[in-house]
Amino acid sequence: MGWVKQTVKNAKVLSTQLGATPGMNPNPTPEDLRFEELTTYIKNLEVQMDSVATHARALKERNAALGKGLFDFGLAFTLLGNAETSEIGEALASMGKVADKLSQITTEHAHREAVQFEDPLSDYARIVGAVRVALQKRDEMRVRLGVAQSELALKEAALARVRFVPGKESKVAPAESDVEQAKQAVEQAERVFEEVTTRVIAEVDRFKREKAEDMRRISLDYIRLQIEYNQKVERAWAELLEKFNPAADGAAAPTLPPLQEPTPTETPAQVPMQVPMPVPVPAPVPVPTPTPAVAPLAAKDEAVAQNPEQNPEANAAASSVPEPADDDLNLLM
Repeated sequence: MGWVKQTVKNAKVLSTQLGATPGMNPNPTPEDLRFEELTTYIKNLEVQMDSVATHARALKERNAALGKGLFDFGLAFTLLGNAETSEIGEALASMGKVADKLSQITTEHAHREAVQFEDPLSDYARIVGAVRVALQKRDEMRVRLGVAQSELALKEAALARVRFVPGKESKVAPAESDVEQAKQAVEQAERVFEEVTTRVIAEVDRFKREKAEDMRRISLDYIRLQIEYNQKVERAWAELLEKFNPAADGAAAPTLPPLQEPTPTETPAQVPMQVPMPVPVPAPVPVPTPTPAVAPLAAKDEAVAQNPEQNPEANAAASSVPEPADDDLNLLM
């Protein structure tokens, strides 16, 4: 019963190889890991390229619609100008003509955007998809190689069952032939797998080298296209400005003042509260108290003491004091 178990085991290996999918390799080699990284990178790049191409297509369609809108706008202003008999009527009609000219410029710009920007991006998205398919092709070759190796294992097991078994000598030669054919199939699968791997690696490396230059060229073409378009639009509006704001007596037409950023109006909640600051009070300056002139008085008293007759007030006070009686003197003594 050993050969039955071996057959079942080989059948399981074959089933696993047939059902193998990218990223499910049970024993990945360093080369397999590199291809898994490349596959993840290409898948993400394809998603982003599809997104950019979709937005570029929407931008082109918007500009095409803008061109049609400018045509209708110009026609309306032309009819309005023709209805006016005053000087403003001619200016309005001129505005209609300028709008019609801008319609042509915008329509042409949308067409050039499609040719120089949208189409290259769409083509590049398809190139990325082709690289992804090439990576998948390598996975398919890896699966085929596994299938061939499994078939060889089955053929070798069948040969082992009949070899050296009495009575089955006639089956040995066909079994050996099957094993030889299986070996040749494995060798062929290995050669194809190696060739596909080498070719895919070379194509992916070339793609990564050229991608940066191609994206740079596409972006520069788009930038130049936008600059050229906006310059044409500016010149068209500048010519119309002279119609509504003509120069007087050959003088240069006045230019419009530059736009200024609007100053936001402050609300009561935004106005900071004005808190009155206390006014500093100067410290009082001490006033010196005048002192009496002592020296002159002392000089006067000295003079009076020397000449009592020169001070009538002192003489009057002295004369008004009563002299003590003799009895009083006796008591004191």
